[in-house]
Amino acid sequence: GDLLPFTLGFHGLHVQRNRDGSLAARMNRHQHGGCRFVPVQCRTGTQTKCSITSCNYTRDADAMSAAADGENSDEMFKFVGLVPEKLTPVRFGTWGPFIFINLDPACAELDEQIGGLVPQLPL
Repeated sequence: GDLLPFTLGFHGLHVQRNRDGSLAARMNRHQHGGCRFVPVQCRTGTQTKCSITSCNYTRDADAMSAAADGENSDEMFKFVGLVPEKLTPVRFGTWGPFIFINLDPACAELDEQIGGLVPQLPL
């Protein structure tokens, strides 16, 4: 259930570990219609409170631990809302300890994109 919020360009995203150990990458977007991208007025400071919807935008933050029962903690609410499954998914792949995000829904799989590098770089 742990969650890692971060910014890619002007897009607020997060990666969350699922109960089965797999990962899910999603756009930060509240179900009430909040932002998928970071508006100009919110691109300063480490945390900005939105004057329109009263939500928060946090620039790259540390990973947030899930609650003791594995569910989302109160701290995660501003990123995942009540129903995280309704958030827009983002394409991603992992290579060793790295997570690669691609906002293009039609992008090639990570293995195809970096396949030639794998034999050259030790993990």
